[in-house]
Amino acid sequence: MIDYIDHHYLTDSNVVTKNNLLTLKEGYLAIEGLVGQRLVNNEKPNNKGGLGISLEKTLGLPQGPHQCDFADGELKTAKLNPKKTGLKDDFRLSAKWDIEYILKKISNMLVVTITQDDIIDNVYHLNMFDNPKVMPVFLREYNFIREKGLDKISQSDTNFFVAKTQNHTRSLYIARPFMSALLGYEFGGRKGYETYKEVFC
Repeated sequence: MIDYIDHHYLTDSNVVTKNNLLTLKEGYLAIEGLVGQRLVNNEKPNNKGGLGISLEKTLGLPQGPHQCDFADGELKTAKLNPKKTGLKDDFRLSAKWDIEYILKKISNMLVVTITQDDIIDNVYHLNMFDNPKVMPVFLREYNFIREKGLDKISQSDTNFFVAKTQNHTRSLYIARPFMSALLGYEFGGRKGYETYKEVFC
């Protein structure tokens, strides 16, 4: 676990500090107790993050633009494909293209996988930089995206970390097969096998 992060988050109405947020461990234990239960999504239908917001509310996490959901990490949800052999979609990391901000978000995460029927399937504690081969690929691809320009880059220009547009916002994602592999599923990518071998073999 990275211990140099200054956990201090600002919401719309008040300052949230690590002293009044759940820890990632507390969140993990709470979500473990929810495995097998259906998430009720009462958010707007066009809100792709609706299930994540529903889970945050279930856990009593504060809503707002704070950097991380827990005192010491981030909460993310990911839909599984129909056969539950990996993720259905690419994994959205951040719409903010600040490298320190991104690294803080992804260095300590709980990733909750959800079935097509909105059932909580599993929860994973993931620090992707526990694998030392991930950071060089992250820096290489992130820097390439920034140097080429968000208005010129295509998601096919990189393999692991990709830039995509959602709801008119250019965001950083982890490509579906690579995030699936990070969670222990098989790599099912049509491209990027050389990068896969570089990181996972």
